[in-house]
Amino acid sequence: MNRAKGLLPLAEVVKRLLIEKKMNQLQLVELMDGKVKQSNLSAALSGKRNFTLTMLDAITEALGLERGALYTYFVPECFDRYGNLRPKKTVEFILQCYRLDLQIVVDRLEEELIAFGKKNADILFALAKQLNETGMNQEALTYYHAVVELERGQLPESERWLISLCRVFHILREGKHPDTYEAAIHLQTYLRDLSVQVEQEQLANVQELKIEAYRSLLSYYLELEKWEKVIETSTEYLRFVREDHRDHLYKEAIMMKCEAYSQLQQHELAIKAAEEYLLEQRPGKAEMEVYFQLLRYREKTGKGEVPSISGYVAWVRRNPSYLLPSLPHLLEVCLEKQRWRDLEQMLSSLEIPTALAPNEAGMFRTERIFLRVQRVLALYFLQTNNMAEASKRLLTAMELAVCQQAHQELIACVLLYHQFSDETKNEIAALVDAWLSKAVQHVK
Repeated sequence: MNRAKGLLPLAEVVKRLLIEKKMNQLQLVELMDGKVKQSNLSAALSGKRNFTLTMLDAITEALGLERGALYTYFVPECFDRYGNLRPKKTVEFILQCYRLDLQIVVDRLEEELIAFGKKNADILFALAKQLNETGMNQEALTYYHAVVELERGQLPESERWLISLCRVFHILREGKHPDTYEAAIHLQTYLRDLSVQVEQEQLANVQELKIEAYRSLLSYYLELEKWEKVIETSTEYLRFVREDHRDHLYKEAIMMKCEAYSQLQQHELAIKAAEEYLLEQRPGKAEMEVYFQLLRYREKTGKGEVPSISGYVAWVRRNPSYLLPSLPHLLEVCLEKQRWRDLEQMLSSLEIPTALAPNEAGMFRTERIFLRVQRVLALYFLQTNNMAEASKRLLTAMELAVCQQAHQELIACVLLYHQFSDETKNEIAALVDAWLSKAVQHVK
């Protein structure tokens, strides 16, 4: 196939431009101010060597043309004499085309890359990786998708296929794309069926990638409060890390599974899973024992019993991040039963911020749980007539609900807003209206 069909050779184009501008090679070299040697330019113009992108940019500048003006003619330079794309040169060229917003040129090479399939998988993957690293996530997505499709069903599966699946999921998740959940299911299915026929030298890398992928999926399902998916995924993850001598990962997976059971009000299953871990005598037993008591507390309050929370308050001082998933439940129980002393004791021992710092992401420190904590705190401060704090917490909860598109929580916030006094409502009405308007825009 003639990759240069419809195009003049680049050497011919440059020669014509030199004639138009009444210049010779030596004058052009002088204008390039030492960026290109005369021997290299002569060889390129005579067809004895390929142009480089650096050479083309220097020629374009010396001739007074707009940068990228000759890029269309550079496309054939990306191929060797056998018609194969040169990996390094192609990647460098396409990245530069993206930077200069030359989409027509990108489309031409992209078509070639994907049309000739598996032999270009290395180039597609390298492009995706570099675009992703420079923050061009949507552009990277096209190439990651291509790698996934090209290498589907290969045995043993390539490491880059797993990386591509993970990156598709991460990019969609970061952009809050509606296809994120479908990408999560796709990634999980692959992880579940991952071939054990991996080359020995790749095994360690694949294991690390698999652990990272499972943790990302679990974090995502926890954030969405897809508790059944958390149980299913943590069960698969547990089988993977059980014998891998990674006790902190094993404990983490157990706690995620317990958390999901607990949120589904399946307290007996949560307690059983924690008990089984405690019987194994693994490291971190003391921490798990305290978490086990929290599960017991949830079971009792689920049955209508409300024991004192003073024992948990002491634990909060040492392990604040692990209590966060329990906070909404504890706060709601105290409010419902008017356990003011217990509630005040807990709040005085744990400073609950109005924003989560990025580096404070504990195991269950998801934004959705943090949102609910803020809303319940707003209700508490409303009932204790601390209107300034109640307003601050409510606005924080509304902001999080809008950003996460958590519609049920947003409705709960609006209902709570209408319980405020007229004076307080008037003070924050403009901010409330602004967040509601933004929520409507998200829906559209």
